[in-house]
Amino acid sequence: RPPDRCPLSLPSYNGARRLANQVPLLALALQSRGIPVLIHGPHEPQPGRVGTAQILAELGIRAAEDSEAAGRSLARGAVTVLALEAVCAPLAALLALRGRLGVRNSAHTVAKMLQPLDGPCIQLLSVTHPDYLEAMRSYYATYPAQVLLMRGTEGEPVVHPRRAQRLEWLHDAQAEVLIDQGETAGATPLPEGLDAPATARWTEDVLAGRAPMPDSIRRQVEAVEKTLARLEPSAAAAERGHARGARP
Repeated sequence: RPPDRCPLSLPSYNGARRLANQVPLLALALQSRGIPVLIHGPHEPQPGRVGTAQILAELGIRAAEDSEAAGRSLARGAVTVLALEAVCAPLAALLALRGRLGVRNSAHTVAKMLQPLDGPCIQLLSVTHPDYLEAMRSYYATYPAQVLLMRGTEGEPVVHPRRAQRLEWLHDAQAEVLIDQGETAGATPLPEGLDAPATARWTEDVLAGRAPMPDSIRRQVEAVEKTLARLEPSAAAAERGHARGARP
């Protein structure tokens, strides 16, 4: 990838149960703006949910075999999928215990916090319970990272089209609010009950302008772009410094 272009690391571990899964739409909308996107998550979706990897496969985007292949895909500017099994197989095994236990375990949070990329990036992180927002703010106040933090929509890191939503940028030991919308703000009708093939067709229609882009996704894309505009100059300088230091 060009040295002045930071990728977005997008964890997708829940899938959608009721609303259309908007993660593929978000990733492809960001790609159309020249932003590399890496999606990581489980190989198989949770029972009863429509998984992101399955929708992207319907769109012709299949998971990379390993991290090296994912790196080559990102360098081409493609939306890239990397299964958790290829990143950390033991963690994937812990995550799979949900099927036996019936509830999430700590592996679920750890997996979302993974940063599988080598180099600067922005992590888009969603949590389910409000208490985790404060826990994440406290953690990233001491851990150097660039994180966009939000409550998830059905557990996924996309802004809800009709509910109150806040998106924060955690950086330099501070939390900066990028989106703070009220209930039903800019509500766009969103399909419900779609399977993976139907969600893929809806995603294609939105990207082609045959169906309306959810205003919530448009806001989120703009927020990522604004963050990158502020972050990329320093990232490019760091890359140039690294390149100079690597010369014999």
